Amino acid sequence: MKAIRFILIGLLAVIFSSANAESPARFDNKIDALLKEFIESQVNSDPILLKKVLANDAVIKIPFKNDVMALSKAQFVEMVRNAGSANQNCTSSFEIIDADNTMFSARIDLKYEGFLVQNFIKAEKMAGDVWKITEFSKDFVK
Repeated sequence: MKAIRFILIGLLAVIFSSANAESPARFDNKIDALLKEFIESQVNSDPILLKKVLANDAVIKIPFKNDVMALSKAQFVEMVRNAGSANQNCTSSFEIIDADNTMFSARIDLKYEGFLVQNFIKAEKMAGDVWKITEFSKDFVK
């Protein structure tokens, strides 16, 4: 009888604790929304949207000649602003590599005619339940 009570109490604890957990659909929608905004900022060269999705201390890494250039959020946003707005002719897709309730990593592919740009993203949940990109790197693939 004690064993049955113990099992029932354990089962109720699991049910109540899972009811308070964030639903996977809601969680995935927030991540998807951030990734879609990032893609839009890249495809349209939109510095305002880019500034919105990046964390204040974000680090951006871009290959340059035989080195890797590390840029701050301000430097990268300014670089995009100076390049001017342009609607790039490419298709996009993304894959969430790993995610939990505080951070995630993803790969975003921007496919142009003749080459591919892969962006590897790391993001964290900030205050106010808002996701921000903390790091991303670009890789140009032929």
